[in-house]
Amino acid sequence: MPLFPMKKSAVVCAALIWPAVAVSAKDPAPATAPPTAAAPAEAAVSPAEARKRLSNALGTYFGNRQKNVPSAEPIDVKSFKKGLGDVLATKNRSYALGAQFAGQLVHDELDVTLDDLVAAFSAVMDGKEPLATPQQVNDEIQKLQARLRQKQQELADKEAAKNNAEGKAFLEKNRTADGVQVTESGLQYKVLQPAPDADAKRPTADDSVVCHYRGTLLDGTEFDKSPENEPRTFGLRGVIKGWTEGIPLMPVGSKYRFWVPSELAYGSSPRPGGVIKPGHTLVFDVELVSIAAPTAATPPVQLPGARLDPGEKAVATTPPIAVEMKDGKPVVRQVTPEQEAEAIRKAREAEKAAGKDGAPKEVK
Repeated sequence: MPLFPMKKSAVVCAALIWPAVAVSAKDPAPATAPPTAAAPAEAAVSPAEARKRLSNALGTYFGNRQKNVPSAEPIDVKSFKKGLGDVLATKNRSYALGAQFAGQLVHDELDVTLDDLVAAFSAVMDGKEPLATPQQVNDEIQKLQARLRQKQQELADKEAAKNNAEGKAFLEKNRTADGVQVTESGLQYKVLQPAPDADAKRPTADDSVVCHYRGTLLDGTEFDKSPENEPRTFGLRGVIKGWTEGIPLMPVGSKYRFWVPSELAYGSSPRPGGVIKPGHTLVFDVELVSIAAPTAATPPVQLPGARLDPGEKAVATTPPIAVEMKDGKPVVRQVTPEQEAEAIRKAREAEKAAGKDGAPKEVK
């Protein structure tokens, strides 16, 4: 949650903690909104039960957010409860705003003078001459943001070093385990289920593959998986290095387990706020269902990546991609839904003009 800039709003506290869901009365619903079936009526609940449900939902939401925020000091739940209770007991929005602001100052370990801060705040609220010019405010905020970025980077580097050390220790021990094989890059794998056909084809790094998969951390925490009975399609040039190298080792119909070192996964730059942290070694169980040759009209796919927490449903963790042929070679690029639709339209027009199936060699 950024400390600056802050908007002068009665709902600033809520906006910093959970996303707004209200729609302005000035924004009418789209005239072309498709009709939807009426939601089933919810059984009436007592005020106490409604309050409990809301409290459980907000506590879970806020906990999930805070759990994945890098911090030099762990959260003490007893202290959290006291602070929360003190603010709620006042039922005073101004007090709550001050507590929210103080919480951010404590979180970011900022050294400020209470009287000076309040005097400057009061001058703005009372319409008096500000105690800092716009240029001074901008300069101080830029310096603050630079310090906070450096602090976050130091915490991330420390966490990455710890995770890398744990990953290397595990891989060093695991490489001698029964059935585990190690490639030159350090990727480790084991055949869990051989292909039923001894002559089954293996994909190349230029192919797209259809597979079931499940990804976890070394401690078993799940961060992503394909939906049950719905294999996913990936272009092997658009995934992590461990997949680009490992999947071509698999014959169609087989199931492998891969232990992917951090440098072959997301390294020091995983998805912010996700389960995967800098330096994490990842584990994937993959079943190769089939090989799908890439075409210009290949629909976009989501790459394996981190979810906010193990209990959530899968969400998009990387931008959509499309695989297309250019100069006889597959090219992976990020696309928007509009670009995808336009690419498919052009491909169909080309097929119609040619009087046969096929896709154009290049989609611009």
